[in-house]
Amino acid sequence: MRGRPRAIAVVLAAGCQREDEIEWVRFNDPLDAFEIQVGAEAPDVSQGLLSNLGLTDVGTATASPGGGPVGTQHAIVVSVDDAWELQVTRASLLIDSPGRGVTEIEMEHDLADPGVWAVQITSLGRAAEERVDVVTVALWQDLEAPLVPSDTAAEE
Repeated sequence: MRGRPRAIAVVLAAGCQREDEIEWVRFNDPLDAFEIQVGAEAPDVSQGLLSNLGLTDVGTATASPGGGPVGTQHAIVVSVDDAWELQVTRASLLIDSPGRGVTEIEMEHDLADPGVWAVQITSLGRAAEERVDVVTVALWQDLEAPLVPSDTAAEE
């Protein structure tokens, strides 16, 4: 009897997986990117998102506003199409800012809509600085998560 509780504890510990142990697979095209103008006013920008092979539309990314002076806050919203929203379990941005390098920012998942991810970013820099930051959207799927069928009509 003494060995049984220990065995249960081992099974429970083996079932727990830390986030750094998750094997993430890129869900969308690595070229899905848009530009934010820093130092110049610009309208909202929107970018369609494609599957990892670039063959299927999977969603849209929007930045509002698409530009502004240093200190401007930009709302970045990613909307994954309903057919794919349950397969995308993480979203991040890679921001390539000339002279500043590349920064990765994790997006926040909207708990009310499984297909929506969002984050607010602020353009940093010197007072009159002008540049173009390239924002690449990365959608991720947990390789171990069960695949969710996107079309139930195939079952009929």
